[in-house]
Amino acid sequence: MMFVLNALRTKVKLLKTIPAQVFVLAFAIGMTLVLGLNKDEPQTAPTTEVAATESQAAEGPSSEAENAEPETAAEPSTEAPSDHEKAATPPPTNADFLVKLDPKPLGMFSAFRFPKFDAVMTSTGIYWIMMFAIIGTLESLLSAKAVDMIDPHKRKTDLNRDMLAVGAANTLAAFIGGLPMISEIVRSKANIDNGAKTRFANVWHGIFLVVCVASIPMLIHLIPNAALAAMLIFTGYRLASPAEFLHVYRVGKEQLVIFVGTLVAVLATDLLWGILIGIGIKLVIHLINGLSLRSIFWPYLNASVADNNTVYVYAQHSAVFSNWILFRRQLMRLGSEGHENVTLDMSNTRLVDHTVMEKLHEVEGEFKALGVNFKVVGLDQHRALSDHPYATRKKGRG
Repeated sequence: MMFVLNALRTKVKLLKTIPAQVFVLAFAIGMTLVLGLNKDEPQTAPTTEVAATESQAAEGPSSEAENAEPETAAEPSTEAPSDHEKAATPPPTNADFLVKLDPKPLGMFSAFRFPKFDAVMTSTGIYWIMMFAIIGTLESLLSAKAVDMIDPHKRKTDLNRDMLAVGAANTLAAFIGGLPMISEIVRSKANIDNGAKTRFANVWHGIFLVVCVASIPMLIHLIPNAALAAMLIFTGYRLASPAEFLHVYRVGKEQLVIFVGTLVAVLATDLLWGILIGIGIKLVIHLINGLSLRSIFWPYLNASVADNNTVYVYAQHSAVFSNWILFRRQLMRLGSEGHENVTLDMSNTRLVDHTVMEKLHEVEGEFKALGVNFKVVGLDQHRALSDHPYATRKKGRG
């Protein structure tokens, strides 16, 4: 339904104002009421075997049971549960398929759980504190950078401010039993798709969420989990649609290998391990293409001042994603020293990857805003791995 509604947005004016997700929620809640899912009844009837067991229990013990000698208590079995034991498991109820929420207004306050600090300094407590801090920070940074890439205005997130906000919010949430939070790319993508332009979109998102959970929990409780899953699938598809695969392929075949490898790794593990595996794949491909080991994390730049207004920067070995932060820092420092012209000579490099090619284009815009002319030379002897302007460049034909 969301795919159809999204396709009709350009033709139906109402769909431009109201997101497709709202129509899906209204439809899902209506189906919950029509099908009676809000009535707490089992979804399946007891099996014949269970019914027979209950019937025997009602008739009383059999003659065999009366004549049987008492047995000593058996030790707990380590074997897997039998089919009979599985059949005796209570069937799921209708409520199991809906959002689990206290339907009473302001019922969310009953879920507050205050911390016990006696476990903080234990080995288990320290372990989980470190895990939440490290993984939460990394995933927030990765999500923020991903949102920067899909921002139509190409703005850059203040990562220090973002980390401060996430840390403060997690600390406050922990005092009432809240789960740790991170910067969320799915919600940000949904905001962008629906016309959000500033960070206040997330602020209003949070305010409306609190108001709705506090005032109309009985309505939220009617939302099927399947409807929420469909929204996640829809947004995930928009993030990794076939058009994205085609775009990555046009940048370079090696970029498609990295993209697909990272995607599969994320699905097979989680976001953090998936990103680490993707970085490993990228480094292996770069090593095959001639990446110098000495320049994996450290750029080699030499500067030569031609006159008071012009400086030449000579890069050596490799310019890749893993040494870009230091690479950019040195470039920007030279550009802020009063030079009107900065020329980057890449003729002595063996490999310049797609990330650096794209970032150099951004640096050109930053220099232009500072009133500095920036240009890149020396890539004539390098071979582009595709026809894309930001394709990886490598020296030689190997």
